[in-house]
Amino acid sequence: MRLRLGSFARPLTLTAALLAGSATGLWTTSVTVVSSLAGRSATPAVPRAGVVPAPVTGTQGTVPPNNPPANIPPNPNFLDSCSGSTYDNSTGCTNAVLEAIANARAQEGLPGMTLPSTWYSLTPAQQLFVITDLERSARGLPILPAMATALDQSALQGAQDSEDPEPPNGFPWSSWGSNWAGAVGNPLEAMYYWMYDDGEGSNNIDCTPSNTSGCWGHRDNVLMSLKCQPCVMGTGYSGTGYEGYPSWAEILVDTTGSPQLDSTYAQLTGDPQTSSSPPAAPVGRPSIAIGPSGLPTVAVEGPGGEIWVYWEASNAQWYGPLGVGTGYGAPSISISPTTGLPTVAVQGANNQIWVYWEASNAQWYGPYGVGTGYGAPSISIGASGLPTVAVQGANDQIWVYWEASNA
Repeated sequence: MRLRLGSFARPLTLTAALLAGSATGLWTTSVTVVSSLAGRSATPAVPRAGVVPAPVTGTQGTVPPNNPPANIPPNPNFLDSCSGSTYDNSTGCTNAVLEAIANARAQEGLPGMTLPSTWYSLTPAQQLFVITDLERSARGLPILPAMATALDQSALQGAQDSEDPEPPNGFPWSSWGSNWAGAVGNPLEAMYYWMYDDGEGSNNIDCTPSNTSGCWGHRDNVLMSLKCQPCVMGTGYSGTGYEGYPSWAEILVDTTGSPQLDSTYAQLTGDPQTSSSPPAAPVGRPSIAIGPSGLPTVAVEGPGGEIWVYWEASNAQWYGPLGVGTGYGAPSISISPTTGLPTVAVQGANNQIWVYWEASNAQWYGPYGVGTGYGAPSISIGASGLPTVAVQGANDQIWVYWEASNA
C-alpha cells in the first residue's frame, strides 16, 4: 500500500502492507446472543430488543474496523517546523507534531501524546517503536512489548529500499502488518500521517474514489488486532533511504516463537506500567473456562469496572489482561466446545445482563443486553454451541435466558 503526499514541498511518500494467517490460539468465530423470555416454555423464545452489537474499541478512541470519518490535516502544519532532508530530533519539530497529534486525538476524545522522559536519548528506530505502542495503548490495545532483532533487520532493509518490510524467511508468524514512510525527518511526522491523514481524499495512492480498500491501511496496521502470544515489532531508519531523504519502516508481528530481542518497551521508557505486566490488580472474583484445546481462559473484574481476560497459549505462557468491555461485579465466562470461542456474561447497568463475545475478525463485541437480573450471572455453552445464562431474578426466583437456533 502506498501513499504519496505530493502537494507538500517535499516528496513525502508512505506505503503499507498487511497479511494475516491462521495460528494456534486465534479466536475465529462469534456467538451472537439475543435475549429471550425468562423461563422456558414449549414455544420458541421471543427475542426482545437488546443493545445493538458493536465492536469493543478498547477503553476509548477509534480502532479497526472503524476509522476516522475524514482526514485531519495537521494543525499546526509541522512540515514548517521539521526538516525533511535529515533526521530532526529538535524540540521545535517534536513539539509541533505533538500539538498536531493532540488536536487530532481530541476528535476521538483522547488526550494528547506524552513522550517518555528518555525520548531524546533514544535512537530513531527506538522512537518509532515507542510511539507505535503509545498510539496503541491510548486506545486500550495491547502494546508490542519488545523489538525483535530479526524484525529490526527486516525493517532496516525496508527503510533502505523504500519498501514495506516483511518477516524474514523462517520467522514464525500468524499475522503481520508493516508501514513505510519517506521524506520526513521525525518519526512523529510519519506516525501522524499514518494515523490521522490516510483516508479518501489524502494522497494515499491505494485509496481512490473507485477503490477505497486501501484507505486508512497504515492506521489499521498500527492498531491491528494482535493476540500477543507473543507479539513483537521491528523498526528501521535510514537517513538517505528514500532518494536521499530520511526513510522509516516498521513491522508488527504476532509470532508463535521465541525470537531474540533487542530491547523492551519498559527498558526504553522506564515505564513498567505499560509493559507486559498488568497495569493494576484485578478487583473481583475470577471465572475460568477450559475449551476443547484443553487450555484455560480466565475472566475477572478489573479496575474501573473493566472486564479483563487472561489466557494460556500453546507455548505454556499466560497472556493478558485484554480488556473486552465493562460491567458491574464478577463476570462469568464459558467456551464453546465446538469452536473454542469464549463468551462472557456480566451484570450491566440498570440490572441488565450483558454479554460480550469474540468475532471472527478477532474483535470483541458487545455489550448485548439479554435480559434483566439481580447479581452476578452464570453462563454455560453446551454441545450445540449456544449459550445459556442463569441469574437471580425477582422474589428469589432463578431466571434463565438462552439463545435459540434462530439466533
